[in-house]
Amino acid sequence: MDMNLEHSLAESRALIEAGEYSQAAEKLRQLLATAPDHAEAHFFLGVALMEQQHWDDAIGAFERATQLDPEMTSAWHNIGYGYYRQDYPDRAIPHLQRALEIRSDKWDSRMLLGLVLIQVGQLEQAAIHLEQALQHGGEEAPKQKIYEMLANLYEVLDQPARAAHYRALIEETPTQVSPHNETPELRARMEHLILFPDGASASRALEAYRAAGFDAELLDDPEEDTYGMLVYESVSTAGGSLEQVIAQLEHIAEEYGGEYDGWGRDV
Repeated sequence: MDMNLEHSLAESRALIEAGEYSQAAEKLRQLLATAPDHAEAHFFLGVALMEQQHWDDAIGAFERATQLDPEMTSAWHNIGYGYYRQDYPDRAIPHLQRALEIRSDKWDSRMLLGLVLIQVGQLEQAAIHLEQALQHGGEEAPKQKIYEMLANLYEVLDQPARAAHYRALIEETPTQVSPHNETPELRARMEHLILFPDGASASRALEAYRAAGFDAELLDDPEEDTYGMLVYESVSTAGGSLEQVIAQLEHIAEEYGGEYDGWGRDV
């Protein structure tokens, strides 16, 4: 590699690590103007854009990186993540699968693929990938979160022994305690109303919501033409996650012919 390009790339990475994403993106574009086939520069441009939530542009940069270096596992993973964040799970799946074809022990791709498969209703395959994420992730993997998802999945899949196994692991695994001088994050419990055209669709969606980690219940009102469901979740009062939750709820509803009908604070 040309020493000037190497220095410029190192500066760009330092800017990303410092949170200066706009400056990093500009420097990387300048680098690519002189070295348009530099796969690593395209990758880090994607990272800088992704951190700014410029999803389409970030995906484009990662795709170019994979064209130049088809074995770049992290680029395939990040394309899948970009589609996941935009609530396009069907588009995310093949890119995550490609990442795992290159490197089968990439635990974060296993975990993300598990989450995406839950969204599209492939619950048995989701459980397989989440268990493999535990196997390969070691101390890096968020074990408590994965245990909880697996317990929910196996309850929905009517495998009570497996569900009980992961519930026990949740109890046995110590949770991370925040330093005493940190202010605990305030959380509000929200409820979301979902409507379905028939009881069968609502029941299948109920299982999907529970498998995805939501608390959900059917509304029993035979006089109504539609079948309602309340889905509950907790969001930080600091904000930031409600729109993502709604997008996930909408996608699951659409998979079962339902319609998202709004949210409110559960009192």
